[in-house]
Amino acid sequence: MTNFIQNTDRQSLQSFASIEQLNEAVSIHMQTLKENSCKEKIMKLLSVMSQHSLQILGVSFLGVETMAEMLGVSTRTIQRYTKELENLKIIQIVKTADRKRKGQTSNTYVILPVEAKDNSIEETDQCHPISRTSCQPNQSLNLSSEQPKDHKERKDEPQSHQAELVLPTYVPERFAKIAALISSNEQEIVKLWSKVSLAYSKANLDHQTEYYLPQIISVLKGIAYKVKFGKVRNIAGYFFKGMEKTFDRLFLQELGELVEAGDSPC
Repeated sequence: MTNFIQNTDRQSLQSFASIEQLNEAVSIHMQTLKENSCKEKIMKLLSVMSQHSLQILGVSFLGVETMAEMLGVSTRTIQRYTKELENLKIIQIVKTADRKRKGQTSNTYVILPVEAKDNSIEETDQCHPISRTSCQPNQSLNLSSEQPKDHKERKDEPQSHQAELVLPTYVPERFAKIAALISSNEQEIVKLWSKVSLAYSKANLDHQTEYYLPQIISVLKGIAYKVKFGKVRNIAGYFFKGMEKTFDRLFLQELGELVEAGDSPC
């Protein structure tokens, strides 16, 4: 017998304590999808779920039809994708009943925290079948004690073939490029974007986050400049304060425009 949760009890399924934790987990889940699925639409589906799981952190209850429309696929495809996400232990699908209508309603999708990996697993020389091109056997055991003369020079050369950053699709590409000047760590970049989301959630703005991307980029560029000259230590905290001030200013600007529109003669 299938167990149902009431739609009014979804709050009990909250899986994260903060937006930052949610974004960090989604970032790692994206890497899992890249290694095990490589289906761009599944990654986009996880991104959509995460964007619609802020009311109850980590919990999305978008309807299958809505998700299908957003991704431009069939409802059967969404059902396959959600099942694959569940099999990879990225989400949990919870059957849900509508208390008022006394019938089944949209499933609840819980984005799961990342399970701690067992560090005791020994590394092998075998590559993952999907990431074979970027994985090389450990050759350090076969090196002689003498290093080539140009070893130091090679070590100091810039890594032009550095692996591409794997970021959740909800992190705008323009934002990621500027953030990469501050940190090449994927989780740090996601953490910076989570500060945008947190500051935005505290402001009563008229548009979605993407609408304010030019202003967000402007603040980020200012941070990158200060970091370059060693003027900032707590980057995430400093950036968050900058975003709070920016969104407060935009709110006052939108409020002023609303008042002016109300005072205009018909």
